[in-house]
Amino acid sequence: MKPVVMVVDDDPGVANLLCTLLISHGYIPVTASNGYDAINLLSSSPNLKPDMIITDYSMPVLNGREFIEKISSLSETKDIPVVMMSGSRIEEKDLPETANYKGLVTKPFKINTLLEVIRRFTIERNDSPVVLA
Repeated sequence: MKPVVMVVDDDPGVANLLCTLLISHGYIPVTASNGYDAINLLSSSPNLKPDMIITDYSMPVLNGREFIEKISSLSETKDIPVVMMSGSRIEEKDLPETANYKGLVTKPFKINTLLEVIRRFTIERNDSPVVLA
């Protein structure tokens, strides 16, 4: 069965790029345009449990940190590994302190590096955090 990766990003260009990349490498992408929509999708689709989530940091409604903190408090989503992406510098104090937060990938990113991170959490099921600045 192909791994499912949820992409949460308010920039349609970034979301489309990530979806194309995921599809071309054998993953099933699911998208949401912000943290609030992602939580609604996850809670309204009981059969949807992504193998991992990639979320942008700067988004309207719920930013990446708020989204990660929210899903880490829900029993059905607290174990899904989440990697955050950002094009701006994020202070350590602004990062989530939850068990499901697995690291930060800065934009622009190298495609092969991002694919390795995705593989790590979906196929290898390696739970160790990553930091790719």
